Amino acid sequence: DEMKENDFIIDHKTKIISFDKNIINIKKNMFIPEGYILQGHPGLTLNLQDNSSIYSKSAFDFRGTSSNPITITSFDRKGGGLVIISPKKESIFTNTLFKYLSSPNKGASGLTGSISIYDTSVSFNSCTFNQNKSEDFLNLIHSNYKIVDSAFESVHSDGFDSDHSIGKIINSTFKDIGNDALDFSGSVSHLSGININRIGDKALSVGEKSKVLGHDIYINNSEIGITSKDKSTISLKGVHLMNTKLGF
Repeated sequence: DEMKENDFIIDHKTKIISFDKNIINIKKNMFIPEGYILQGHPGLTLNLQDNSSIYSKSAFDFRGTSSNPITITSFDRKGGGLVIISPKKESIFTNTLFKYLSSPNKGASGLTGSISIYDTSVSFNSCTFNQNKSEDFLNLIHSNYKIVDSAFESVHSDGFDSDHSIGKIINSTFKDIGNDALDFSGSVSHLSGININRIGDKALSVGEKSKVLGHDIYINNSEIGITSKDKSTISLKGVHLMNTKLGF
């Protein structure tokens, strides 16, 4: 029941796709059909080359360890990004580093995020999002999410973008973000223990009837601290604003 194809092991009985090497070079777009689970082992590196991206209709189960994380990157910095579309199971990323990704916005895909997650559930635990080139680093559309103990660093434009999604962000940092750190549209979110520093535009941008609740938000060196627009509601306790040109 096991089939080996290049560096992948496909087990048709358990519906698990795994990798048999530590460094996997992906040279052209990779499409994963629905109904599988893509399983990443500690120490795995996926290297996207030549504008290649991963499009998956199956969930990811990528569990690195703190001493042996998983990395999704592009060594030549010419790779695309990651798209997860409508799997019924939740995708789980633990101790995973996303670095040097751009977006899979080739041709008419219309996807502007380095990581785009649509119509599913996802959790990120102890993950790092570092140095990308795209409109958003992580874009959630019509999804449920949980982000815990994670960091967004040296982001080209927006760090986190939630479109019509529901979720929580806990004990996470946003540092050196070119545009907005967190951007919510038509979304509901709960934030706690958020540290935001050196932001090119808005630390929190909440719009299109979004509802954002939370506590212990630290904002430093931002153009604008917190923005609420289009009939949105923000309810926060313990907000600390420093060195920010426009607070609210």
